[in-house]
Amino acid sequence: MVVPVQTAALNLLRDFGVFAIGAGLLAYVARLTIKQYFDKQLQSYQTELDKEAVKFTDLHQKRAEVIGEFYVKLAEFDQDMRALVDPMLSRGETSREEKIEIAAESGEELRRFYLKNKIYFSSYVCETMDELLGEYRDMFHDFSVAKIHDAEKSLSESDERIEKWQSNWESLTEAEVPELRDELQSQFRDLLGVS
Repeated sequence: MVVPVQTAALNLLRDFGVFAIGAGLLAYVARLTIKQYFDKQLQSYQTELDKEAVKFTDLHQKRAEVIGEFYVKLAEFDQDMRALVDPMLSRGETSREEKIEIAAESGEELRRFYLKNKIYFSSYVCETMDELLGEYRDMFHDFSVAKIHDAEKSLSESDERIEKWQSNWESLTEAEVPELRDELQSQFRDLLGVS
């Protein structure tokens, strides 16, 4: 009877081997299926990330273009305002009336560009820009409407006219406008990632 016990042991060993091979094969198939599932999920996620990266890159590129063009328009308008507000008028130089027209044109171009592209800026940048444009607008008003540059058509008292003119020049060259422009430049650098 030793033989039947050996046979039973061999059968048991064989069954266990078949079971182990089957379980191993099943585990391998399960692992392969799970790996394929997660690889597919990872690939899908990577595709979404790539799409978002492209969108972000496109947005950043567009924002950089808008900031660049905006800054050029701002610099041109600032130069035109400096020419207008400058208390010194040399002989043969463009008249104040012509300077008003030039500043009005570049100012309107800046304003339109800003309004069309405002969406690319944060609300904080827009607040700074609105404040800066307000400073320019008030100065421009003093020259185009109040005509502080024209002694005959401006404020009744000469001292008041000169004081107003000097206040505008200081605001443009030393005080509010340079501070706001510096703040705007800093905000633009932050948006562009320039340190």
